Amino acid sequence: MNERHEFQYHGSLNIYDGSNLIQTYDSWRCSKCGIIRICVRRPGKIESEFLEDPSSSDERWIILVCKAEKPKVEIYSIKPGEIIRHECVGGRIIEFKADENLEVKGDENHYLYRFEDVLNGFIDVSENPPKVVVPKRS
Repeated sequence: MNERHEFQYHGSLNIYDGSNLIQTYDSWRCSKCGIIRICVRRPGKIESEFLEDPSSSDERWIILVCKAEKPKVEIYSIKPGEIIRHECVGGRIIEFKADENLEVKGDENHYLYRFEDVLNGFIDVSENPPKVVVPKRS
């Protein structure tokens, strides 16, 4: 079945390194199936980069902040039980497994957040652990 999506703007997440904006993740949600489409914007770039849409509505976006060296931010679309494979400093591959609630535990250099939990807020990667600010939801 080839479903036609009807996307509506959903919100954004800003990533800062101190007072410098590194990137913004804009999101759109399909009003039919709930899939979230993500676009990455970087300061000074005219073009935005749309990421590949999740293949099913049970996939969710996870933000990974790597602080092993210079702060690095990545985003992954995963299902419960799937593994995130992150290439860290020196090409070392580190794996993080999502539980049934899409909670993913990091380590002393890696912090993982469900996109929906930090939506419309910001993450400051200059702090350790990264500072997460999200407006209160009613």
